[in-house]
Amino acid sequence: MSRSASPLGALPRLSASARRALLVGGILAAAHAAALIVQAWSLASALAAVVSHGARPDAISGYLAVLAGAVVARAVLGWATETVSARAAAGAKEELRARLLDAALRRGPEWIRERGAAQVTALATKGLDALDAYFTKYLPALVTAAVVPPLVGAWILFSDWVSALVVVLTVPLVPLFAWLVGKYTEQRTSRAADAVQRLSGQLLELVRALPVLTAFGRARAQGAVVRRVSDNHRRTTVATLRIAFLSALVLELLSSLSVAVVAVGIGLRLVSGELDLATGLLVLVLAPECYLPLRAAGAAHHASEDGVEAVHRVAEIVDGTPEGGGHDVPPDDATLRVRGLRVRRRGGAAPDGISFTARPGEIVRLEGFDGIGPSGSGKSTTLSALLGFTAPDGGEITCGGVDVGRFDRALWRRRIAWVPQHPTFTGGTVADELRVAVADQPAGTDAGLDDVLADVAAGHLRDRRVDELSTGERQRVAVARALLRTRGEAAILLLDEPTAHLDASTAHRVAAAIRRAAEAGAEAVLASHRAAARAGEPEPVPEPPRTAAADLPPARGRLRDLVTPRTLFGVALGALSLLSGLALTATSAWLIARASQQPPILTLSVAVVGVRTFALSRAVLRYAERLVTHDAAFRMSGELRERLWDALVRLGPVRTAALRRGEGVARLVDDVDAVRDLVPRVLLPPLVAVVVAVAAVVLQAFVLPEAGALLAGALLAACVAAPLAAVAAERRASAAAPEGRRRVAARVLALLDGSAELLAFGAHAARRAEQAAEDSRIASRARRATFGAGAATAASTLLVG
Repeated sequence: MSRSASPLGALPRLSASARRALLVGGILAAAHAAALIVQAWSLASALAAVVSHGARPDAISGYLAVLAGAVVARAVLGWATETVSARAAAGAKEELRARLLDAALRRGPEWIRERGAAQVTALATKGLDALDAYFTKYLPALVTAAVVPPLVGAWILFSDWVSALVVVLTVPLVPLFAWLVGKYTEQRTSRAADAVQRLSGQLLELVRALPVLTAFGRARAQGAVVRRVSDNHRRTTVATLRIAFLSALVLELLSSLSVAVVAVGIGLRLVSGELDLATGLLVLVLAPECYLPLRAAGAAHHASEDGVEAVHRVAEIVDGTPEGGGHDVPPDDATLRVRGLRVRRRGGAAPDGISFTARPGEIVRLEGFDGIGPSGSGKSTTLSALLGFTAPDGGEITCGGVDVGRFDRALWRRRIAWVPQHPTFTGGTVADELRVAVADQPAGTDAGLDDVLADVAAGHLRDRRVDELSTGERQRVAVARALLRTRGEAAILLLDEPTAHLDASTAHRVAAAIRRAAEAGAEAVLASHRAAARAGEPEPVPEPPRTAAADLPPARGRLRDLVTPRTLFGVALGALSLLSGLALTATSAWLIARASQQPPILTLSVAVVGVRTFALSRAVLRYAERLVTHDAAFRMSGELRERLWDALVRLGPVRTAALRRGEGVARLVDDVDAVRDLVPRVLLPPLVAVVVAVAAVVLQAFVLPEAGALLAGALLAACVAAPLAAVAAERRASAAAPEGRRRVAARVLALLDGSAELLAFGAHAARRAEQAAEDSRIASRARRATFGAGAATAASTLLVG
């Protein structure tokens, strides 16, 4: 299906939270534009009064009061914008995850298996978590870019039509070039998202196999695989970023050069006496605000790409989900007939034209039929078609003479008891598992539970945890839960290798229990590779018990591990970029102030060249800094992932068995990516800020010592107050968020991994409701924490302003 050309994609259609965020964000952006205009007017008026007339402080106190009010308003509006955005992110993730999981369950276990439970889980968790950056960075920037430039531009037009003409001619070039670069990078972004999905899937498979690899002494050798996968991911992502960051470079160049042209134009007209200083300062302060929102939207675009791509993938799954089955009610005690069933598999058909009839009281063995027989010939696929998980490509399946496709799927599956070839369980004890299996039956209680366990020689397992069972014990529990269903409404018993992994005597007891169920009136369809009288393999060695995730050693690291020579080089480039921006502002201000005195034009030539030079260097240095820092972050994450794999190997086979239910992949993918993101998002900004702040204070003190001291005090207060406000507001939420994400990921993976049994037993709705409740608790906690989301920004805006 074609993707939406809108920068919002399918998000507003899929999420009510996104629609509300757009509306409220637009209102806040309009109020922010008004505060900007008031701040610029009061600042320009006060400075012009002092420069031109040497006004006394009491004469400009009114301007300063208005300026202070505008600063407070901007701080409050900034806090409100971040709060609304963070709340919308929490709500949208919950809504999209619900849509995705519901669509996956409607598509069925065959689709989940083909798509990969690990990859769908990665999309539902890691993929949708990228919406945090989308809502908190890109969406506010996008709304601001749509609202603020027209309002600010209108005020510039009211004040100085010549400068407004420059703005009107150059502003449209910014989104135009951003769109051109975005189209060029669209396919690369998709490939980078594929790389993330493959990374999660490959590492999940390694973690699942970790106990076996450890037992055979092959786990440590897989560190090379982890290194290779991480390095491939780094190269793919950095290659994409190299192109994606071009849009930010274009935006920086266009906006910086445009502001430079406006500043030079203002200076020249001040020299000729065509413009007064107050208007020139007002336009100089407001002109960057016409470009800044577009630059911010472009700079935030790459942070939103993963989230946008996740939304596209969710939309493709949700929109392409077929409708449910029919609405007819299956008849009671009807004969099941299969005629010419054919399903395309692996370039052929398996089964290929199977036909049989199953009547109450009979056992039909899927051996010796045309189109069915040895391994790989379609016995399991035949059972899957009977369950409604696989759509036949030919033939028909009827019950009571009615095509089963016309039946309500939930009602049809209530008539079926199923033993899969590789049973999965939802956790808890054996008794809990059997209760889940009859959740959709009218008598879904403990009635008959002990009897069916005794029938399959599993009575002693009643209170054992299912994750402590051996393979043979799990097989017996799977047969017991199917037999328990036949005591309710289930009249069709489907068995796929029910005696696999059992010794001879136990296999005979299980076979006898199946015969008794058939004699009681069930229609049994049995797929097996061996005759009923033969025994199976010996009981395998029991799997080691899984330990809780809390028993795993906590990850420990050192901050200096994140600081590498590449990281420090990125800090230097970032500082030079910001210093170029400061130099651009200072040179432009000096140019206008000097021009207001109408000196000879040649005295301004050096300043004019300086304005253009600093405009160019700021953009180029920013582009280089982004590439260097992101490459350093991905290199560091690859090394950390390999070290973490070695640490998991050292745990031994018993403790690594606990990792197969999601904890290991969370450590190797989610936690490592979280640490990786610390470099460009958490570590570099304060280091760059310290360098630039020191340089600014030194320059300010050189020009005017009192101003330098005041700036130093304000920056120091902001550096202390802003982090304290953020920590006080978000401490509990930040501590709980990673653990909450891990719980959601584990529940989603369990839901998708066990989708076949859950759907067959009608227990998927209850498990889905439990997952939704967990998701809702985490989203509610995140929404409560959003009131502190903008605390740091508000404190910084107040103190610096």
